[in-house]
Amino acid sequence: MRLSIGSSSPAAMVKRVLIVVSSYRPAMPASMHRARLLAWCLAEQGWEAEILAPSAEFQQPEWMDPAAAAFFSPATPTSEAKPVCDRLFRLLGMHSAGWRGFPPVYSTGATLLKSGRFDLVYISTTAFNLFCLGRLWQRRFGVPYVLDFQDPWFRPRSTTKTTRHRFKAWVGNWLSRYLESFAVGGAKGLIAVSPDYLASLSARYPRAPAFAAGRSAVIPFGVRVEDFSAGDGPKGAPQKAIGLHTISYVGVGDVVMQKSFRRLVAGLARVRRIAPDIVNRCRIHLSGTQGGWREGERKVLWNEAKAAGVGDVVVEDPGIVSYSEAVSQAVAADGLLVLGVDDPAYMPSKLFLYALTGKPLLACMHWASQVNDHFQEFPDLGSLIHFAAPEEIEAEEDLRLLGFFDQIVAGKRFARSEIQEKHSAGCMTRRHVEVFEACLSGVTPSLRNGSV
Repeated sequence: MRLSIGSSSPAAMVKRVLIVVSSYRPAMPASMHRARLLAWCLAEQGWEAEILAPSAEFQQPEWMDPAAAAFFSPATPTSEAKPVCDRLFRLLGMHSAGWRGFPPVYSTGATLLKSGRFDLVYISTTAFNLFCLGRLWQRRFGVPYVLDFQDPWFRPRSTTKTTRHRFKAWVGNWLSRYLESFAVGGAKGLIAVSPDYLASLSARYPRAPAFAAGRSAVIPFGVRVEDFSAGDGPKGAPQKAIGLHTISYVGVGDVVMQKSFRRLVAGLARVRRIAPDIVNRCRIHLSGTQGGWREGERKVLWNEAKAAGVGDVVVEDPGIVSYSEAVSQAVAADGLLVLGVDDPAYMPSKLFLYALTGKPLLACMHWASQVNDHFQEFPDLGSLIHFAAPEEIEAEEDLRLLGFFDQIVAGKRFARSEIQEKHSAGCMTRRHVEVFEACLSGVTPSLRNGSV
């Protein structure tokens, strides 16, 4: 039995949060890392966590990581929701863990919440329809919930292509308008990785409880440096050619990152004409860029490099790469690359993880990207160039690009201790707890860097 808040026992101060995600161990897509890091750190802040996720049967095979165990807190209990009426969902063409997993996650969550041991529900996923579970459970059990936006949900004027199934995406976005209103309208707190996401939500739902009470916060992705020692995937890092330096990028590519990479290779072609001896000693290795890619299909990003005349400097391996393999590649590389999408609000999840390797870092982002603020705050974060930028800054940014390659060849390393201090998993967890505590106390919090 849980002790009352008024008890003199230290255990009385412990609060419990049910963290809902669409994937968890051993599946490791990008969307589950927020929950994974909270599971490691919440106990230090006086909170106990339990994870609720759709079971392995719902997960895409390419996200299953055989080395996953080393990255997860063994002390955090996990409840798995097993498939229910799964054949019907498949017949309807609904294959995602978000839709197929909705009924069993609701049922399993209801069983957990019925016990009365949870103070709060926190939902962190890009399978956004699962956000609606918070309001359904709150109505039934009276447990408040907090939503975490790692991406925008409803896009009034979406120009960012993230799927080949255009009609299905249009239907999903049309439906998301109503689901988002339902989910946000009952949330006691809102968290997002981008201030633009919260600003858009606030404009659409100014009377939502979270905004009315000031319980919203911008919290970037945190970093757990212990991941570097745990990252020893079965494939390991790509083999280096003797005398060459490797610049690693692992993540989505295809048309989503096409504009960003086109800008990069165009600049690289110009830089090579100035300093061929430096550029020719480096290779950009792209991994995990096209989910579902098959041998013989085109490589979108490598084709951009070829068209720019630097195809010999770029190697693209489109097959999905596990998180443990991605970390191994980052540790083995001489430099690291981050690409952006055609959305200024986009926040790359690996930015600070890569920064804490201490290696030279290059980011190519939208001209108006919110990431600009991070590079201004931390001058040692890395080198930043832009796409969709004014032509007059091209020469200046090409010099930055050349400087990055100079750092690679010279083997330069950066301490970046201030980034470690401000963006560690523990720091980001403390900022989450500020929101959690405010939701339970019912008072307007003093949230650092980002109440809207």
